[in-house]
Amino acid sequence: MTQKYKALRNLFLFCSISCMVGPLLYYGIKAMIEGEPAEKFTLSLLALTAITICIINIACKIHLRSAIWFMILGIYICLDNIVSILIVIAVCTILDEIVFTPLYKKYKELYIINREIDKR
Repeated sequence: MTQKYKALRNLFLFCSISCMVGPLLYYGIKAMIEGEPAEKFTLSLLALTAITICIINIACKIHLRSAIWFMILGIYICLDNIVSILIVIAVCTILDEIVFTPLYKKYKELYIINREIDKR
């Protein structure tokens, strides 16, 4: 039972992370391919800003979502059609907030509880 909860916890953590990172990577790479040199430079600076914010989030154990918006701003500078990007990011955020994160937390708690029971 403990292994099942651990596997489900890891699965939902992977789904949650891929919902946030996947679309940004896809559109970021697309923007780097299609953008002009000045646009690519701007996107790179905004990506560095987003990475810095993510490092601060990890170090301080906080959860700021502003890094996503820095990346969207950089992608917008390089690509013409921003509506599709916003729709994909919105759907992924909704899935993450409503489905994946609650399920991850649930199975994380069940895993911890069962691990403690197994120790006895």
